[in-house]
Amino acid sequence: MIFNGFHERELSLELGIYLLYEAKKSAEIAPGVGSEFTDIWVVSKNNYKKIDEDTIEIFEKARKEKMKKNNEALSETFQKIEEAE
Repeated sequence: MIFNGFHERELSLELGIYLLYEAKKSAEIAPGVGSEFTDIWVVSKNNYKKIDEDTIEIFEKARKEKMKKNNEALSETFQKIEEAE
């Protein structure tokens, strides 16, 4: 989560929740971390709220798009390295 900017003090709640989701999805490769369900609850001093499934689906689409762009950027970088050799 620190790698993705979670340590920044000016982080919006929305981005913080997304980064939490992304970290959970990354952790699913570890033994004991379930991958069937992802429940996210926001708890404040006076309230609590479960993040709905529609929002989770939006997070998953954003995560997949981010991974796709990262993979494309890596492929371009490797191609440039090969061309330079």
